[in-house]
Amino acid sequence: MSGEFKLLRQDEDLVSFIAGQLAGRKDLADCVVIFPGRRPGHFLRKQLFEAVGKSFECPAIYSMDEFVSSLAEAAGAVGPEIGELDAAAIMRDLEAKTPSLGPLAGKGAVDLDWFLPWAFKAFADLEEIKKELVSPRDLGSLDSGLDAGEGAGMFKRAKDFSGKFGGFSKLYGAFYAELERQGLRTQAMKYAAAAEPGALEKAGLANKGLVIMAGFFLLSKAEQKLIENLFKLPNFRLLAQEGPGLGERLAFLVKKHLIPAVKPYKAPVPPEGKFTFHKAADTHSEVFALNRIIDKKNCDEGDVIVIPAPAALFPVVHNILPDFKDNNNIAIGYPVSHTPVYSLVESVGKLLDRADGAAYFIPDYLDLVFHPYVKGVLRGNSPELTRIILQVLQEHFLGRMSRYASLAAIETDGEFLDSALKRLAHYADYKDVAAADITAHLRLIHDAIIRPFEKIDSVGDFAAKLLQLVSFISASTTAHRHPYWEDFSGTFLSVLDGISGSRLAPEGFRDRPSYFKFFGAAVKGAVYPFEGTPVKGLQVLGLIETRGLKFKRVYFLDANADALNVTGSGDAVLSDFMRGLLKLPTCREREAARKYYFETLLGGAGEAHIFYRDNSKSEKSPFVEELLFRLESAGADREALEDKVFFNLNFGNKEPEAAPKTPQVMKKLEATAFSPSALNNYLACPLKFYFTNVLGLREQEEVSEEISRASIGNIVHRALELFFLRGNRLGRPFAPGEFKDELAALKVCLREALLEFHLTDTDRGYGYVMYRQIEKRLEDILHYHIEGLGAFTPLAVEAEFEAELELPLSGIVRLRGKADRIDLRQQAASYGQPAVSKIVIVDYKTGSMAKVPSWHGFTLETPRPEWSKTLRSVQLPVYVLLAMTGKVKLAGGAKDHVTPALKGLTVNDFDARLMMLGKQDITEESLYKPYSHKLPDVPSAFAKYKGAVCALLEEILDPDRPFEPTKREDDCKHCPFKVMCGRQWVKE
Repeated sequence: MSGEFKLLRQDEDLVSFIAGQLAGRKDLADCVVIFPGRRPGHFLRKQLFEAVGKSFECPAIYSMDEFVSSLAEAAGAVGPEIGELDAAAIMRDLEAKTPSLGPLAGKGAVDLDWFLPWAFKAFADLEEIKKELVSPRDLGSLDSGLDAGEGAGMFKRAKDFSGKFGGFSKLYGAFYAELERQGLRTQAMKYAAAAEPGALEKAGLANKGLVIMAGFFLLSKAEQKLIENLFKLPNFRLLAQEGPGLGERLAFLVKKHLIPAVKPYKAPVPPEGKFTFHKAADTHSEVFALNRIIDKKNCDEGDVIVIPAPAALFPVVHNILPDFKDNNNIAIGYPVSHTPVYSLVESVGKLLDRADGAAYFIPDYLDLVFHPYVKGVLRGNSPELTRIILQVLQEHFLGRMSRYASLAAIETDGEFLDSALKRLAHYADYKDVAAADITAHLRLIHDAIIRPFEKIDSVGDFAAKLLQLVSFISASTTAHRHPYWEDFSGTFLSVLDGISGSRLAPEGFRDRPSYFKFFGAAVKGAVYPFEGTPVKGLQVLGLIETRGLKFKRVYFLDANADALNVTGSGDAVLSDFMRGLLKLPTCREREAARKYYFETLLGGAGEAHIFYRDNSKSEKSPFVEELLFRLESAGADREALEDKVFFNLNFGNKEPEAAPKTPQVMKKLEATAFSPSALNNYLACPLKFYFTNVLGLREQEEVSEEISRASIGNIVHRALELFFLRGNRLGRPFAPGEFKDELAALKVCLREALLEFHLTDTDRGYGYVMYRQIEKRLEDILHYHIEGLGAFTPLAVEAEFEAELELPLSGIVRLRGKADRIDLRQQAASYGQPAVSKIVIVDYKTGSMAKVPSWHGFTLETPRPEWSKTLRSVQLPVYVLLAMTGKVKLAGGAKDHVTPALKGLTVNDFDARLMMLGKQDITEESLYKPYSHKLPDVPSAFAKYKGAVCALLEEILDPDRPFEPTKREDDCKHCPFKVMCGRQWVKE
């Protein structure tokens, strides 16, 4: 007599069927039930209690892992169970003392940095091979087969693998032999022991009541052998639920004549109204739609929200579950690698990885200290002081171009400490804080979070330091106020305990960053279980947790290919090709299992709502597409089936509103000295002028990894300023000596400029690269001045002008500007004009896109909205206007060579030029550059420019003319205010 097999329909409840088989039996306590996981057992106990109606001795209900462990123990396969950490250490020892293994991980004499990631993957593969009951001899024969098939088509790939990991099959035998010798066990060894003949008898299963195994699909060879052995028991019952692919999974039992052939699965046509599909823009939209449709009044354990990937869990926790209060239960694993405490460790690792000795990369440092836990470090009972200090520190680094700093330098930076004290003076609670207190507070953070990891002795030492870090975060920051801190940190600490107690603890890595990479690998599979035992209210489960369960209403979130389907062979040493040769589960089998669980879950539901993202990065799962196709084939209308969950947005391009000129605004404008850049802002867009020059708004700067073009321009400007200020170069014709001597002098000025802008790390890394680039550009600039400019006399650098201009309507206004350099140049005869001497105002441009006005294209009669297209910029005309009518103030107390040179000059004696330092070939663009081989009439051209400047100023000072947005959207491309004004659709 042998066991029995029962195939249930999809609409039958597997747990209820088992409860019906067991309830009322006198030997109930002697019965055994085995499910794939633990979850169905909770539902079975509840149903048995409802059926029996009183307290009773429950049958033994196991998950498969628990059942196998009990069989292995009964069979004498006992011993401590090891995980991947101890397994990796044992493999490493084997490689060292067993030369015949050859180089593991594809390298000889490997260090831990290289070996460990490989060992973690290899252990997972070895365990799968062990579960498939492959003997070392069988695996070794595969090597021989590969040798024989060298060059024969598909075997070529396998041969390549064998050549790279020649010792893999030998490692398999040696590894498990070593575990047996040491009396150790792995999960796969327990499965192999449970599948041995006699294991069931030793566990006394023949003397039990009913032994029921239910809800299985994908089975390893060990599980198959175990089930074959169970069929020898007359009290055994195997229960399965019809679904796609089940016949193929149970074919091994059909071949043994233990069960009848399973009929090919034919998906039923779903009844009308059972399925509703919700297409949303993102996961949050899915959750909002779910919140709208879920039945909050009549919800119990027959309702389930299925979350196949963890991204949707917390949106559900925060937006759905509060309405259910205590009437809900979560049973899903949340990855530790998704938690804030893990991201903190990642940030520390990144900071140390890119450190240069004792100096840390400032963008990485700021990323770390602005982590929610770090900026939440408490002083007293408040994190406010920490946040103020860190905000000032960020602003301080914005003004510095150096990208590296040591912790000690940060703690004692006088400029930063002064700025912090000034900021704290505005807070009543912190007026008494001294510079020493700020230093001590920063040192506290550095000592707890960064400095311990500067020297790591071993894996165990690293784990101990992480433990201290978690303890500090728990006791000294706001982290403990987070509702899940205790749960997440507890799981985190369990991982650290495992590392500390492993055989790897005494080992050490060669490189410091490897400790953090190792930790990432060790944490990869760790989850906080969110494991609920009560079967109460709305259930929130992962797809795997739904195995064997039936629900009246299913709400399935994120039914997308990236969350629901299987892609690739995962993080394994063995490719899918090799897994196929070894009869291990491949992508195909894992995909089939997911499809089976998906179909059986939905097939047994009375009502199902399927949500998925529909955007450029996500597509619905093929499982969903197939379901939609079946419904369409049965006559359903896809449009009617799909509920489109999108925000009701109006993407109409509303014109930005003009800003009125209030009395307060007019008062500010009347007191303003207008600069060329301010007038350029107004020319491009009056609304931009309002934001920038009236409200004083600035784009929020960030400490980026690269030095900005503007910062590089400032360095070049300052180096050239110092160069012309020195060596008696101003006020006399430029007569350079030997090029190498002039270049050496310019390099000295460059180094001084770098120090002024706090770019001090020019001997390494990115700072060195930038220094070399700027140095090369300055060399090119010096060549241009010597070989390309001809005769000139530099009169002044960084010359400030201020002048008054009388407008017909608005009266006197003030203009103010600073010229990079003023030269007296001898201009050669050209285009029929004689050689003349001219005052040339030079403006350095380190970009390559600046343009001068078009004297031939612009007229005062040009429609005002088109001025920015032809007038382009009033910078150079304003410089000439200032030089002709204003007073000059020179930098550094330099001798005034400008004022005497300007006496008695007319507009014909002036020119202004952009020196294009950012172009590959340095050039100049003159305010009066030739067009069609002719030069302009300077007085008439300048009269147009002056008229335009006066017209712009009249507009600015006209109280009845609001600040209107530009009508040319091209002017909005690079504007930092386009989101504020409503033209964010204009792309750069």
